[in-house]
Amino acid sequence: MNAKLLGTFIGFVFLLTCGRTPETHYFTLEWQQLSNADLQRGGVLHIQNFDATPMLKNDKMIYKTSRYQIKYDNYRRWVMAPNSLLTYKAAEYFVESGLFDSVVFDIPRGSDSLSLFGRVNHFEEIDCDGEHKVVVSISFELTSVDTREPLLHTTIEKQAPVAGGAVDDIVAAMSQATKLVFDDLASKIAELLE
Repeated sequence: MNAKLLGTFIGFVFLLTCGRTPETHYFTLEWQQLSNADLQRGGVLHIQNFDATPMLKNDKMIYKTSRYQIKYDNYRRWVMAPNSLLTYKAAEYFVESGLFDSVVFDIPRGSDSLSLFGRVNHFEEIDCDGEHKVVVSISFELTSVDTREPLLHTTIEKQAPVAGGAVDDIVAAMSQATKLVFDDLASKIAELLE
């Protein structure tokens, strides 16, 4: 009887130590310095909440291990869904860039205001066919707030290699690719405003 009780106790302890749920980790995008900091134009930029394809409307990190299979990571997550994260990072980027006098989320009143909308098409890690990279693709629409006239409609896609196998390497590559998307967008807006 004692051996049976001891066996049950050992089995219970084993289940407690092995049956733990892994800790969930949350990540955000960061970059050091903007390359377009000299593009000063003025005016107000209104940033609308970005949209995303249905598979990107949750905070789980997405990765592909083949051309056709998409997987979600339950324990590595973004601090918010990619469309929301990229909305806030776009605002942060354009505040730091100095391209506009101000960047706002509420619809501005008055002249010289532009409104930016984005739709996130890809925001994922790809680890297949001998390549380990990330892909960020966003379709942007820039309109005049006063006339509601579309001024720019473009899709920008950037890729960045993943330097190592750690999650920080993946997030660093996602940050780099996102910054490249915003750099390209800032250049297009600056050309448009000349």
